[in-house]
Amino acid sequence: MLTRIRPLTPRPTYPPAHAPTPAFTPDPADIAAETTHLNTLTTHIPAPAPATASPIAAVLAEALHLLETRGWAATGRTCRNPTGALCLLGALRVAAGSTPNSSDSLPASRAAAFLLDIVQIAYPTAQTIPSWNDAQPTAHQPLAMLRLAGHRARILGI
Repeated sequence: MLTRIRPLTPRPTYPPAHAPTPAFTPDPADIAAETTHLNTLTTHIPAPAPATASPIAAVLAEALHLLETRGWAATGRTCRNPTGALCLLGALRVAAGSTPNSSDSLPASRAAAFLLDIVQIAYPTAQTIPSWNDAQPTAHQPLAMLRLAGHRARILGI
């Protein structure tokens, strides 16, 4: 028994090779609607809060600036060493408008309490800001924690 072999036929392609591809031109009304939509999106995005948006954030930002300009110190019993460098608590007190060794500043106390909360997330054994500050070998971690606390205070608006 003989079987017949069918001849191969080419499969059609889409779009056909001989037909030109139509050019797409957007409707001007669609362009205007899209532009209006994009403009409304950008106007509804709130601007980031400035560094001084809240009292705690302002004290933390100023304390960070003081430590970056005057220097950081693990000072033991005093909040300022002879070269003028400050510990974390001394910087918070000066940033709140007091002296490094005074303890009568409510904004500095609030900022220190918030900073201690942030420090205890990374260092659960930290008891106080002065003891944690004095246990650090370099300024890297104190400045990083102060920067993080300032960022979170700005986000929370406190």
